[in-house]
Amino acid sequence: MSANILAGPKESDVVNVDRELEALWKSLPPNKGGAEARSSVINLIAVTDSTAEADAALEVIGRMIGRSPCRAIVIDSQPEVDPPGLKTEVCIIAEPEPYGSHQVCCEAIRLSATGFSADGLPSATIALHLANLPIMLWWSSPPFERDDFKRFTTDVDRLVVDSEELGRDGLQALATFIKQSRKMRTAVSDLNWSRLTPYRQLFAQFFDSPGWRDQLDVIETVTIEAHESAGLLMAGWLLSRLDKRISPNKIDIQIKNGGEAVFSSMIMKCAGGEFKVVRIDHEMVEANAKVGSETVSRNARIPLAPVDKLLADEIGYAGRDRAFDSAMEWVSMIAMIY
Repeated sequence: MSANILAGPKESDVVNVDRELEALWKSLPPNKGGAEARSSVINLIAVTDSTAEADAALEVIGRMIGRSPCRAIVIDSQPEVDPPGLKTEVCIIAEPEPYGSHQVCCEAIRLSATGFSADGLPSATIALHLANLPIMLWWSSPPFERDDFKRFTTDVDRLVVDSEELGRDGLQALATFIKQSRKMRTAVSDLNWSRLTPYRQLFAQFFDSPGWRDQLDVIETVTIEAHESAGLLMAGWLLSRLDKRISPNKIDIQIKNGGEAVFSSMIMKCAGGEFKVVRIDHEMVEANAKVGSETVSRNARIPLAPVDKLLADEIGYAGRDRAFDSAMEWVSMIAMIY
């Protein structure tokens, strides 16, 4: 295991996890200068397919527990690897410094399975949930058609993916799952959609001015420069928000993969003006609009958000994101065009 570990890791078996965790809590020495805060607001399950990815997931969770305490269940599932086996470890992790008078500490459980032993992970995980707390499944790039994915998502309140890792085919599979999830209790979130939220908000602010809203009826072209998945999400958002005032063939997605920033620019040209949002460096974004003789320009600070912040924000949401669901309906269609 990795992350900021206060006690453990200690090997266990699934049926004795709670007993071993209680022993670890009791083994902690008195805190010097403040009391540890033992807390959980959610069951967070992170599913990965390698030891390295499981280590990375636990590091991310360790950085976010100060804002969103949880019981973390980190799963390393490798069904293609033999021989079959299942290993369970438990530990107590703590938020990194600096923190206030109380350092938040949480329980982490790690399940590592190979071969056919991986088939039992969904049912084994159910026994590890803290009762009466929501269940969030974080699976960045899930295999949507695999049986264990379907079993994992049966009982969770929220699935969190990262479409930056999915590609075009994965986005279409995600759109299909979102449609199916409306018959379930499972809401769906996308960390990539969250990365794009500040750009969407900045662009939408152009039209807070009633005098500029008429320009949305006379859109000529929209050019989006971004990573592939981000470009498709921005196009899907525009199409879903503009209610048929723009057709997909007026949107040009210029794929620019590489670099940390998933979004580079969006330029909308209308009959009476032009609207731009352009990232100019790793922190700053420039917004420009010109309608007739009127010009507006301003800079906004939009730093690249780390995964732990994006994930912690998702824990604070309840219910479905209707705007995201609507955008994904369009994404599944336009992914076949571009």
